[in-house]
Amino acid sequence: MLAIGVWVIGFLSWPMVGPADPFEAVSAPAGGVFAALAALAFAVGFVSYFAAWPFGGEIGVLAVPAGLSVWAIRSGSMGDLTQLKATLAAQDSQELLAVVAQRQQILADIKWEGALWLLVVAAGFAGVIIAQFLIRSSRSTCGAKELALRTLGLAGHPLLEVAGREGEVAENAEKKTDSNADGKANSKANLYLSGLVALLGSVLMGHFFLIVFAQDVSLGDPAGGSVVGQPETGQLIFAIPAAFALAAFILKKFLDAGYLWTVVACGFVTAFNITLYAKGNAVDELVSQWPAVFFSNSVMAILPVQMVALGVIGAIGGYWGAIKFEYWRKHESD
Repeated sequence: MLAIGVWVIGFLSWPMVGPADPFEAVSAPAGGVFAALAALAFAVGFVSYFAAWPFGGEIGVLAVPAGLSVWAIRSGSMGDLTQLKATLAAQDSQELLAVVAQRQQILADIKWEGALWLLVVAAGFAGVIIAQFLIRSSRSTCGAKELALRTLGLAGHPLLEVAGREGEVAENAEKKTDSNADGKANSKANLYLSGLVALLGSVLMGHFFLIVFAQDVSLGDPAGGSVVGQPETGQLIFAIPAAFALAAFILKKFLDAGYLWTVVACGFVTAFNITLYAKGNAVDELVSQWPAVFFSNSVMAILPVQMVALGVIGAIGGYWGAIKFEYWRKHESD
């Protein structure tokens, strides 16, 4: 099943995004190319559901991230990107300002790119959900909404069970007392709050664990902090899945949250990192003191395609790891 995504997206579709210079970083396509990629991702997810039968709903969602991971590995690094774009050498204050502007433009270009890659992953998820619905709808009373929740690891959460009964509550609203109406409103508010906490928790934990796992040469900075070199691709292949796997594991273990929240967080950690570490004079000081392959933090050395492709795989793996851990813990004495 993973081979479908790796072959169709990772290799056959490489010309859609492959840069002319092998050291250039892969960026999200725009316009018609992006639409074609999303359609292809949908088709890959749809076919992968049947290829992974009878576990297509659980495994098929990995096909598109697996294909994107090939691109993430073949891509140039963030360090390559900053070097290729840094066409000026800062010799005086005017040239320094120009170099700083170049670096800031790079960060602005990639800040929200993770959301675009997340849409490609979502198209693959949609393909799996549609395939699952077409197969099960004829022999099950389970609706499209419940199938989607199951596929995204959200089914069974008590708050979602309350939300799923909203239609029934609405039909009998005139029969409900004010206290019941208040209870429904509170349950709905708790549902939104639970999702918000899970999403923010995923972003913060993903950010923290990336700092722990994505290591390279660290040097003291004259400003009193430190800088880190561009981590090797092999290090990122370990660090990114591990970081989001731990985040998803913790959320499932302690909040009973599905992997959807951690998957979504993968698309926004880059924006969070840039907002946190590129504010004020941080870019000016970095450019003036260090070569282009050094960053204020290791999380700044990760491309959006790497964050999303490898992070989604880790998030799904961490979620199922938490389920298996709970099963093992409850049945270890059997």
